[in-house]
Amino acid sequence: MKNNHSSSALFVLAFFLGACDYLPQLLPQPLPTYTNAPTYTPYPTYTALPSPTISGSPQPVATPDPASRFSAIAVLEKIQFWFRINPSITTWEWNTVPDNYLEYEWAVMFPLEANGVIRTYTLSLSKLVQVNTKQPEQGTLEDLLSICELELLAQDDFSLYPSPTSSQGIAYRVENGGILIELTKADIVQLFYSTRPSYVLFDTNSSNSSVPYAQMFVKVYYP
Repeated sequence: MKNNHSSSALFVLAFFLGACDYLPQLLPQPLPTYTNAPTYTPYPTYTALPSPTISGSPQPVATPDPASRFSAIAVLEKIQFWFRINPSITTWEWNTVPDNYLEYEWAVMFPLEANGVIRTYTLSLSKLVQVNTKQPEQGTLEDLLSICELELLAQDDFSLYPSPTSSQGIAYRVENGGILIELTKADIVQLFYSTRPSYVLFDTNSSNSSVPYAQMFVKVYYP
């Protein structure tokens, strides 16, 4: 996992800016049109530590939309994070990189506050090539996901590394042309609703470009 203090600091900043309605102002805005000057609407790229590109104009969606890359929906007693998958890929390959290499990753990060302490949570589905792994394999998306690890990690400013939490209350399934990762862990869902983060950070990557690298803030939809 690409989890470190820089990511935590980025989220704490994003959390407070979102709470104060400042984060949307950081999104690219068109410059005004001046008389006798060309009209243009630049969209600069903002780079945050360690070096993710935060792009796009996140829009809330009520249900996973195949036209969107990601969506985050907080509904009764569960939080759903959806990742669109390239429909042209019918055969997936794995175990094609060196040992201890992160081959696939679908993750989402969000800050939650409890008793004045903000912790950054990472919910991820990933494939790490183990030492002395088997020969390269291929199969369907479902085959690949069946050997991925689904975990929920938590990190605060007092810890050097994220700590795993119980695996109960987290699940995934292939749905609507993408991967839906669902969080139903009661205490975390309650924290999510009490904190109500405006944005979460989606993080995807693969060793063979079948899952494009992306780090993007996505607005949370609260029906």
